[in-house]
Amino acid sequence: MIRTGEQPQDPADWKKAAEIVVSVTARAFGVPQDSLLAKTRSTADVAYARQVAMYLAHVVFGGKYQDAGKPFGRERTTVAYACSLIEDDRDDTDFDRKLDVLEDCVERLWFVERLRVVRSFQAPRRRSVAA
Repeated sequence: MIRTGEQPQDPADWKKAAEIVVSVTARAFGVPQDSLLAKTRSTADVAYARQVAMYLAHVVFGGKYQDAGKPFGRERTTVAYACSLIEDDRDDTDFDRKLDVLEDCVERLWFVERLRVVRSFQAPRRRSVAA
């Protein structure tokens, strides 16, 4: 889980966090990224991947269900159900390992994103070359 000071704070941060989660989840489950954000229920495999994505958004970033569901166009009750379902599925050792890897990937990508933001504000000064 991301430390408190590093968690998304505003809607723009949550949008970036959701982009990371969607990218990682879509690749891991072999579904198109845009289908995870679709308003429709989709097929069972896409719906399950979306539930995993909402679970990751909630667990890794430590936000409220409402924060995790907003980028997916889902309400907090839907996210709560998804988290409960995925938590139950973690009893399967292989699935649990897969989620551990996905959580680690999301955390690492978030830290890279945070470094990018910090560096854009703290660009190093260039030394002038004396002639």
